[in-house]
Amino acid sequence: KAAYDIKSGISSLSDGAVAQFTRLAAITAGATKSTTSQMTSFFATGFGIYSKQFYKFGETTIKGWNKLSQEEKDIKFGEYFSAGIGTAVQMFKTDGTKMQNAIETLGAAATTSNVPLSEQLAILGQMQKSFASGSEAATAYKGFLTGAVQAQEKLGLEFLDSNNQLKSAPLILEELRSKYGETLDDMEKAEIKKAFGTEEGMKFIT
Repeated sequence: KAAYDIKSGISSLSDGAVAQFTRLAAITAGATKSTTSQMTSFFATGFGIYSKQFYKFGETTIKGWNKLSQEEKDIKFGEYFSAGIGTAVQMFKTDGTKMQNAIETLGAAATTSNVPLSEQLAILGQMQKSFASGSEAATAYKGFLTGAVQAQEKLGLEFLDSNNQLKSAPLILEELRSKYGETLDDMEKAEIKKAFGTEEGMKFIT
């Protein structure tokens, strides 16, 4: 059933890659207090969001990448995705189900802004210490991302790099800290909230 779900979710995978994804999803489920069915769904969603980003990452990072077959490249994605989820769950004391809810709620919002998967997992893992659920954490992160470009103009700060891409979240928070200091009073919170345009963006910053 798990293999069928993987193949249904990622029709482009070869039979060999489907077998490896199924195995990896089952192992990841056991390691993150999730279920195999939840992880197969998560792997299919993750592949849809992150595969293109991963292939670019592979070209510059994984030795011998250009000599790999498509099946081998797809399997590498599964291995790295499994390792990323497992590491985030261990580091931030969360679980696979909460990470799945967070990533599926966030969708491609961060990936389209060229935020690496590693940074997304770290941010969502860290935020789950303060939010009741993974989906709530992701909604706040999404509000922050969607409001950042308009906010920089209103606040007179630089949230974009030389390529007009959003800087990493830690760098943006550092920009805000340089202007407002370590703590925010109510007037400052109101100013930042207005600049970002949403309550969710302000929740992320807080």
